[in-house]
Amino acid sequence: MRLLGLVAGKTPKAQPIECMGLTFPNAIGLAAGLDKQGNCIDALGRLGFGHIEIGTITPRPQPGNPRPRLFRIIAEEAIINRMGFNNVGIEEGA
Repeated sequence: MRLLGLVAGKTPKAQPIECMGLTFPNAIGLAAGLDKQGNCIDALGRLGFGHIEIGTITPRPQPGNPRPRLFRIIAEEAIINRMGFNNVGIEEGA
């Protein structure tokens, strides 16, 4: 919400939301992929997101799939994502 306030010039009123028995400060969340290793979770939390998903982090480190991992098929108007969950593993991440 703080980030939205910086962008829009006015911070909206936080409205808590409940989902599956959990209460979140607001409904605006950050999906996995931006902070793959969980290195920036505190900084991202200060931006006012109601929830933050990190990762994907696996039990052991893995390099992911061979490159290219992300590419377009222009004729089909498609994007293929086959990253393979490249990450440092749970012991080093988060």
